[in-house]
Amino acid sequence: MKRLQTLLGDNPLTSALRRGEIASDRDPQFRCLAMYSIVESEGRLSVPLLISKLDDKGVCQTRTLTDPPKQIGVFVSDEAVRLLEDAAGQHFEKNIGEHRATDPWKKWWANEGKFGK
Repeated sequence: MKRLQTLLGDNPLTSALRRGEIASDRDPQFRCLAMYSIVESEGRLSVPLLISKLDDKGVCQTRTLTDPPKQIGVFVSDEAVRLLEDAAGQHFEKNIGEHRATDPWKKWWANEGKFGK
């Protein structure tokens, strides 16, 4: 998190200019951390960035299922959906298999999500 704070800095303009670059880091774990930080600081304004991560299948963490026991990778897109639910205040279907459904969010953004339609 310290790396992210250093990169974003305290200047709002610098922060806004750097957020896209930081959320596109080659490390999926860092992309997820960047999304968390950006949502925390920008709230609803982070929605376009989160929408841009709906096709990101990089594995940023793992979770353990118990029945049957196995570990699965959590995609950046899974976390983008979770964060969109908070930032946009909308909830759609939860899962497609082991991952979060992204198509409802893409449709929402195209039809009514651009905050002015």
